Amino acid sequence: MDLINLVSVVGLTIAVLVLGWTVVGARRGTRTPAKEQAKEERLEVPSDRSGTEGAAGGHSAVHPVGFQNPRRRFRDAFMRGDTESAIEILPALERVLGPTHSEYLMSAGTLAAAGERRALAPLLRALDANAVPNGPELRFVLASAVQNYVSTDREREGLDRLKAILMPYVDDGTQPDEFRAYVANQLAMLYFGAEETDSALRTLKVAVSLGSSEPSYYYNLSVVHEHRGEIAEAVSAVERCIEENTSDRDHLLHALGLFRQVGNVELVDEVERRLETAAGRAG
Repeated sequence: MDLINLVSVVGLTIAVLVLGWTVVGARRGTRTPAKEQAKEERLEVPSDRSGTEGAAGGHSAVHPVGFQNPRRRFRDAFMRGDTESAIEILPALERVLGPTHSEYLMSAGTLAAAGERRALAPLLRALDANAVPNGPELRFVLASAVQNYVSTDREREGLDRLKAILMPYVDDGTQPDEFRAYVANQLAMLYFGAEETDSALRTLKVAVSLGSSEPSYYYNLSVVHEHRGEIAEAVSAVERCIEENTSDRDHLLHALGLFRQVGNVELVDEVERRLETAAGRAG
């Protein structure tokens, strides 16, 4: 396993909004259809008024007999894991909500993050138009676009397309450091997948300098160092990951392999205890 496998679009959504993903991980991993739906309130059936406020032109409308609300249709298709139907519903969802509505972008983003290339275009249009509000929506759209390129092994294409969008956020000192670190981590994912490990390493160092309490950034840094054959640096980075009390199984397994490789018995024992504790909680 390269890095973390995200097996649920719902889990992926949470990871995007709360943390940011771990670099490169899904590059060769297999994505599975979502087993659950994103939060119910995001896709609940609206009243006629709320369902038409976001439509182009802002006109209200009386739904014809037999009308099926696209929000409900999208939700139902997504819950079934029927991504083909969900993709086909996206244009109707856009007409109801509008091309920059957060729910529409979240809907397209969950599909894009799962590797559906046809869901990427709405995200890119919104980013190009600078029409995504700064905050959770922007994080989600950026990370979903990145993940689409990663999960389809198109990191080079993604780097060419997104670097000019991502880099200004990393360089913008008026943005919160935590957000800049988050975006740097996304950019490093593309660099690593495009085999630009010098740039991936440099960008991850920016991420850890800005978001120094986030264990996943140190984990990613360790993975890149290991890939480059820099074992001492990889161990140092994963030690910092462990210091931040990570309980992530992939972080711990990566640390365990490195600590065994360098013969650090004390840390091997500590990580094994953490893995046992994590397994007990899961059970």
